[in-house]
Amino acid sequence: MSTVSDRRAERRRTIQGEGIITVAEPLPLIIRCRLLDTSGHGFRASHDCAELLAGSQVQLESASTGKVTARVIWTAIMGDHIESGFYILS
Repeated sequence: MSTVSDRRAERRRTIQGEGIITVAEPLPLIIRCRLLDTSGHGFRASHDCAELLAGSQVQLESASTGKVTARVIWTAIMGDHIESGFYILS
């Protein structure tokens, strides 16, 4: 049995909380999300919006992060929900 090593450069810490992701382009979207983990330069969130595309610039607002601007790095359908990874720009 082989194992896959974690290639993340930064340590992640679990975070729990709700947030709102807003996307201005290419389609205006307002997405409710559940934050899963965070690091110094990024975060991962669960949501139900398959239209959230890699490369999109978003705003996240939540009690645990405040208001941040981020770029979507990846989005994956995980069975009954969707997850996305984000790189924090500011």
